[in-house]
Amino acid sequence: MRLADDFFNIVSCNGNESELTCNIALNSSHFIYTAHFPGNPITPGVCIVQIAQEILEKQFDCKLALTTLNNIKFMQVLSPLNVGDIQYKMAIATTEEKNIKIKATVSDSNNTYSKFTATYKQL
Repeated sequence: MRLADDFFNIVSCNGNESELTCNIALNSSHFIYTAHFPGNPITPGVCIVQIAQEILEKQFDCKLALTTLNNIKFMQVLSPLNVGDIQYKMAIATTEEKNIKIKATVSDSNNTYSKFTATYKQL
């Protein structure tokens, strides 16, 4: 399931092959939030990770598949009702096999919501 332009929208994106910073806006009326959780929407962790992948796919103009996810930490609840733009900051490295490895931080001006490292293979 693609989340871009429905669950979230990219507000701005700046970077290069080794570093990327993107600001996104979450859609608080998206149907995912009606189930997770009614009256108290919380962004599912799997969606936080999927957003990073979709940002990378757009940046590198290719399809990716997540191969490893390490050291994932959720420090704060990410509710679309309590935050404005969310920032995805990613340090990016490319392996000899042309895999993309990232260290990602998901935050806003006041809180860090998640940190994780991930590896994606190009399809």
